[in-house]
Amino acid sequence: MVSFTLLEASSKVIHCLLLFFILATEVLSRSLNALFDDNQFVGYGLLKWIAQINHLAYEYEAQSGQQINKEKSFFLLHQSVAPEIRILVMECTSISRSQFPLKYLRFLITHARKRKEHYVDIMIVKDKLHA
Repeated sequence: MVSFTLLEASSKVIHCLLLFFILATEVLSRSLNALFDDNQFVGYGLLKWIAQINHLAYEYEAQSGQQINKEKSFFLLHQSVAPEIRILVMECTSISRSQFPLKYLRFLITHARKRKEHYVDIMIVKDKLHA
């Protein structure tokens, strides 16, 4: 007849759990190493400046005591930025994208060549002032 004390039983359970943990880490390690060599595996990563954008937003909220209104906020990117990067920034920040040209406090903000149609509002004000 086999009899175990509580201490012997608990030490056997702990040894079994450690064995399962070691086996699980070994399987996970080998699987990850196999993915590195697999040409069909497509990994993912974040752009190096995504963390800086999120940190800047967090610091603003912490210092000001106000939360950023993500429905009213937007980000701007150059038109030649790849669509995958635009989508990644939108997903990581939960902020929508806007297009150039845009007006902020009635002033035009653009990165491209200035065109006459961008300044229609200013020309109307100028005409009223000179009339």
